[in-house]
Parts: sequence; C-alpha cells; structure tokens
Amino acid sequence: MKFSHLLLAVSRVSIALSIPTPPTADNSLPKIEVFYVADKYEIESSPKYSALLNSDRDDVLFVLKDTNTYLTKYKLTGGDDDEDKPEDLDEVFDSSSWWNPFAPKKHITTNWVEFEQTNITLQTYPGFIPLSTCQSQELGEGGSLTLKYSLSGAAKFGIAKSISQSIAIFTLEFTQSEVLARYRVFSSSDTCSLKAGSVGQIIARPSYVSFYPRERYSRWSKTAMKFLGDEEFDENVQELKLLSKTHAYCATSDYVKLFCNSEIGRPNWDNPLGIEYVSKVRYNATSVLQSVG
Repeated sequence: MKFSHLLLAVSRVSIALSIPTPPTADNSLPKIEVFYVADKYEIESSPKYSALLNSDRDDVLFVLKDTNTYLTKYKLTGGDDDEDKPEDLDEVFDSSSWWNPFAPKKHITTNWVEFEQTNITLQTYPGFIPLSTCQSQELGEGGSLTLKYSLSGAAKFGIAKSISQSIAIFTLEFTQSEVLARYRVFSSSDTCSLKAGSVGQIIARPSYVSFYPRERYSRWSKTAMKFLGDEEFDENVQELKLLSKTHAYCATSDYVKLFCNSEIGRPNWDNPLGIEYVSKVRYNATSVLQSVG
C-alpha cells in the first residue's frame, strides 16, 4: 500500500478545571456574546440583563463562576418532538386555568439550559473517510492530478438536543483552544501522483474531540423574575463529536481498494471504511508518512 503524505498534525488534549476564558479572536468562531456572572442571582437581580432574558436571542452565553458552568437558551436541535422539551411551568398554569379570569394569555417563560462538558477525550477515527471523488489517469501515461476535498467539521452523531451546535463548539473552545482548529469545514486541494491506468482518491483519518454535556433545565419566569427549574444535572446526555485534526492522504487503486461508491466526507462510526489499512500505515522519526508495500 502506498500513500502520498498531504497533511499530518497530532495534538494531545489536556483538561484543566478552572474558570473558562474566551478563545482568542477568530473570524471562524461562532458569534456568541459572553457574560461572566457570580451566579444566577446576579442575572436575576441586574437590570442590564433584563432585555436579554426576555428576548429571542440564542447567541447569549452566561458563565456562572460559582458552579463553573454555562447557561444558554434551550435549543431543540434534534427535531420538534414535544416530549424532549422542558415543561413550561407558567404555560401549564395558563392552559389549566380556564376558570381564572386573571390567568395570563400568553407564554411568560423562556427555557434555558445550564451545562458543563465532561469526559473530554481526543479520539482518532478507527478507519478512513473518503474526502474526494475518484479520478483517473486511465487514458493518460501517468502524472499528477489535482483533487479537491472537504470534510464537515461536526460529526452528525448524538448532538445533544438542548444545546445548539454553535454553543457546544464555542464553549469547548474555552478550555480546548488548540484542539478545534478545524471544527467547521476542513477543505483544500492537493496533487496525487498517478500511474497510467490507475485511479486516485483523497482519504482521511481524522481526530475528534468527544465529550458529554452534563445539563439541567432552567425556566426564566417573567412574573417571578427568577429562574425556576431542575436541581439535579442530567448525567445521561448524548455524546458529541467535533472535528479536531485531520490526516489526509492520496490513495491510488494500484495499491489499495478505493471508496468510489461511498458517501463523501461523512464518518460512519458503526461501520468505518478501511480499518484494515490502519495497521499498514507506519511513521518514521520525522513524522513523514512512509510508503508501505
């Protein structure tokens, strides 16, 4: 098997338990407005946050220093299944109070979620992902062929329904600023050297940051002017996987079986392609990918 090395980057995750700090300025980061507060009471009692609490904005993030957690708007990202939504206490009162002439006539709470990220690990994809279509030199005498390729930054895998993807990415950047360098879209083009009659394809073995958000729901009540909600954190939230670093290679049909009929740019964690290739890939002391026969 032979690969031409295109990109090699290895990073290690270190976890620190401290008050999060914002990532450095980066135009690729989601535009999130961050507020540091001592606790929820500071949000409830300060007039400067009143408009934010009563607005429809979903780009606001509070960092709670007392619990070292985040507070943001509840975001149902997995669909509109009402069973997944937190119960709106004032809405329940409204719908069941037909006998009360003073009952509110509209929803007067907004749903928020308080969360933190746990079990943060860096995982290497177990196989390879095809990043480009297959292209050939079948009618030529061999030579170089430029292939364009891309890989989505967020794995469509167990995204928690209550936290928007942009918030999940942004808050992970607080503690893992060097890890998610390619969290949105990894795309480029490079040149494959092909023999006459052979076919080439860009494939990759990326790394992902895996973590579980630990969360509890809060409802902001406009009438009570305070947060109402769960005392306990939900420990059974789904796993999130976000792209970290990518090793991309040019594979040619004269050495390995290509993935010409497979979906481009998407991981398949249940049935990863090319697992049998992994054991054949070896690196020398300078981290340059070697050709393996």
